[in-house]
Amino acid sequence: MSHNSQIVYLQKVLNDKFDENDRRIKVRNSEILEPVWHYDAQEQNPVYYYDTADDVPVYFRSPTDFNELNADFEVVMPLGLKPATQPEIEAFELQVSLLVDYYKLYSKKYIIKYE
Repeated sequence: MSHNSQIVYLQKVLNDKFDENDRRIKVRNSEILEPVWHYDAQEQNPVYYYDTADDVPVYFRSPTDFNELNADFEVVMPLGLKPATQPEIEAFELQVSLLVDYYKLYSKKYIIKYE
């Protein structure tokens, strides 16, 4: 199973509080991606790709794609609920965090995403 009663319960609480009518808030497991390594076959050394214009390494994925915070799950908020200004976003995410922290297991880490 991809979720248990705790996920369903947390999702219900979040939707009751922040999206009562449309119920678009989802809680899902974090996807853990492994980095793609490019090696020289003969030397077994990493091969780095650089942009020739400014000699900066080229990354094929963003560092955030690799679950750098080691989050166990994601709280996915719809873009329609995202506030307009940064102070409003911080206040909204604080409210969400307080509610999630109250109901989640102590050892679990999470991130808030907008999709």
